[in-house]
Amino acid sequence: KQTQNHQTITITITIATNANKKHTNAIRTYTMKGTSSRRSHSRMSTMITMIATTMLLLVSILSSSSSFPRTHAFVAPSLLLRPMVPKVSTSQLTLPYQICPECDIDQEALARSIGRGIIGNVVDSHYLPQEVHPLATITEATIAPTIIPSPTTPQQVQDTQQHFTLDDVQISLLPSDSSSDAAPFKSQPLVVSPKMNGNDSLEFLQAFLASQRSWLDRQMLHYGAVLFRGFDIQTSSDMEAAIQSYQPNLNNQYRGTSPRDVQTDTKFIFSAAEAPSYFPIAQHIEMSFLPSPPKQLFFSALQAPKTAGGETALADFRKVYQDIKSSSPRLFEKLLTKKLKYTRTHSRRGARWTHDVAAMQGWPDVFGTSDKAEVEKMAEDEKLSMRWEGRNKDRFVSEYVSDAFQLHPQSKQPVWFNHAQVFHPTSFPAELLAAFRRTKQWRLLWHALRVTAFSVVWYGLLRRKMALHVTFGDGSDISPWEMQTIRRAIHRNMVFNRWQKGDLLMIDNFSTSHGRQPTYDKGRKVVVAWSDPIEKANMLSTADDVAQYEHFMGSDGDEGNDGENHDTMRRNIFQ
Repeated sequence: KQTQNHQTITITITIATNANKKHTNAIRTYTMKGTSSRRSHSRMSTMITMIATTMLLLVSILSSSSSFPRTHAFVAPSLLLRPMVPKVSTSQLTLPYQICPECDIDQEALARSIGRGIIGNVVDSHYLPQEVHPLATITEATIAPTIIPSPTTPQQVQDTQQHFTLDDVQISLLPSDSSSDAAPFKSQPLVVSPKMNGNDSLEFLQAFLASQRSWLDRQMLHYGAVLFRGFDIQTSSDMEAAIQSYQPNLNNQYRGTSPRDVQTDTKFIFSAAEAPSYFPIAQHIEMSFLPSPPKQLFFSALQAPKTAGGETALADFRKVYQDIKSSSPRLFEKLLTKKLKYTRTHSRRGARWTHDVAAMQGWPDVFGTSDKAEVEKMAEDEKLSMRWEGRNKDRFVSEYVSDAFQLHPQSKQPVWFNHAQVFHPTSFPAELLAAFRRTKQWRLLWHALRVTAFSVVWYGLLRRKMALHVTFGDGSDISPWEMQTIRRAIHRNMVFNRWQKGDLLMIDNFSTSHGRQPTYDKGRKVVVAWSDPIEKANMLSTADDVAQYEHFMGSDGDEGNDGENHDTMRRNIFQ
């Protein structure tokens, strides 16, 4: 700040601390201020800059100590880097990562850099390293905060929807479960929460979701999942109202395998799974075995589990595709050429005593009617081949061959897109054993041993089949060793997050999987909704498709350097 004879220099350091690995940040701000004559301006600027840099170094050293909470320090760049830059609000300086899908930078390297306290820059509410976006790109228009009164009525919500910006919320990533500085944050989900002493009302959340729909679409595409935490969601009706502010095209036709009940006073909200809470549900893309799965999924925790387990874990199936392709080329080739065959069988009544979740539903439960003619009409409309079997022709059987991989309908990235890891005789005991290793709950180990013995007899010796039986496309079985290879690739990419009451989790169903971790907490209540389905494109059906894709997009799914003709060639491939 300059006057005719004096100049005042102020340096602010803001520290956001993730104490005890909780999401809620403790914000501390330190300010240094000095006044000098115009003549001594250069000497004083140098001195204060050196002091601030020294403080940054001390904070970085302390943050690496096990006795000090992990901190992320940010220095306002208005003096250290470019004197003429406008003032940046401290609320923007607390973004500890990049939320810029279109920026071509290494996400993990960025997270490591920020974790070490490297000085950065805020551009259009994106936290980016200095070498990516120079400070010259900052203008008053891009960083000026917007303060809008909180809406209190539905009419006010509607009137103010277009005004809410990213300045009205706090955005972050969850801290990593590992103590290593190599990856201080989890790769997903992106977390949106109210600011300290900010508006956490349902009406505010609805207005924000409606006004930031395009931004949320970009984050869903990039991160695969966005978690809204700390907002006032108490009931299924609250969840439905919030979701429809963002995604009005919800669907209530369920052709999945987990038993679900529609929630009171709602049309589109269902219980996540009416199966015992200690039953694990392996990672999967919702209804991936159907010709047209839903585009997006929405979960909310109306009652969070209080004991170990019960998380709705996530996995980036784009990474799983690359993992299997690079680590198991023979299995990848086998899946690509043979494809997968789903054989779905439902009796009129679901089984009561079973470890097979899909067998718990009868075909009247799946289709919502006991009229065979109506079932046949629904199957025809949904492009499902089917037949009736059994003594009284009362057993529903549907067979469907599908590719193991898909290209994302928007990003065109390849995705592991199937249910093979869910409906395999080894999956249930293997998931229980993995949960035991993570939580050290001995009841899970005992349960895993019992289920293993049952599976060996029922599926191995007696050759019984699961209600949704998955094989290679030619009918040959997926061996336990092949399934273990698949399962390891998925587990390497899983992300766990403890539910908190009122959480709202949005998932891109064409890139990110979900699954349930077993828990003995019977009070856990998680509900789900899904959007309208979209048809699978089946663009990765042959080795030639993969070769063409990799030639024009790069082996890791990134765009290549083919110059001006690249977009034209890519359009020709994807049409």
